Amino acid sequence: MKPTKLSIVAIAICLLAIAALAMPADEPVRKNGYFNIDAAYLARLLAAKDSKSGAAGNFFLVNTHVPYEGHIQGTDAFIPYNRTWEMAGRYPADKTARIVVYCMTGPMSDSASRALVRLGYTNVYNLIGGMQAWKRAGHALDYSGVVKP
Repeated sequence: MKPTKLSIVAIAICLLAIAALAMPADEPVRKNGYFNIDAAYLARLLAAKDSKSGAAGNFFLVNTHVPYEGHIQGTDAFIPYNRTWEMAGRYPADKTARIVVYCMTGPMSDSASRALVRLGYTNVYNLIGGMQAWKRAGHALDYSGVVKP
């Protein structure tokens, strides 16, 4: 049985549709009350923050990893994941403020994200894979000193 042009086109359209569904979305999806983002998304946020381009550039970047092993340039604070509740006053008072947290590989910032949601924050972003993912994406870490808690 020889395939017809129509069946080849139909198969091609199906394959394209499947590929489109497998591609990551431009915008992160909220899960468990917070958003998981990748290094490319954080790089875009930091570029907007550096250029001070309105609301897109307004966010609070927090290293939650303990012990300190470097940080992403532009980090606003070092707040250990296991002290999120105790140091809640270091986070923005506005519960709708965008907060981006990261650690070395992901579990500590995931824990901090969950705690922030329980504290009432509604705009929390977690860097999947943490600083290791950041480095794999070709970005550098800053080892020049601790961002003070």
